[in-house]
Amino acid sequence: MIEICGAMPADSLWTNQAAYDAILGAVPRIVLASLTAYFVGEFSNSYVLAKSKLRTHGRFMFLRFVSSTLVGQFIDSATFSGRMPPRQMVLVAVTGWAIMVAWEIAALPLALPLVRALKRHEGVDYFDIGTNFNSLDF
Repeated sequence: MIEICGAMPADSLWTNQAAYDAILGAVPRIVLASLTAYFVGEFSNSYVLAKSKLRTHGRFMFLRFVSSTLVGQFIDSATFSGRMPPRQMVLVAVTGWAIMVAWEIAALPLALPLVRALKRHEGVDYFDIGTNFNSLDF
């Protein structure tokens, strides 16, 4: 809708079309880049989480959660690129990555007991043995 409204001729009373285009014109590109970064980052997070669970034989849940977030959020932050100068883009990516990792660590006191309780309640503790992680294999 933003693209359609931007392409249509503006009303003669509207004098801010350039501002509209400058501010909202990048929205479709940002949405596409954000979704791409999200899916690539979340897939990476899930993959690292599953593989680290196998390597640790299901132990060290806190370490698995943090390490998978370190990798997944790094890939998410590195995938999203913009039109900022490279130095600013790196600063934005590193800052976003650090905030997401800090949030993961801060949420651990709530997440760990909740996950353990859900596993006990459901009686399931799944290990991804033999799981095909190829997202393009239907």
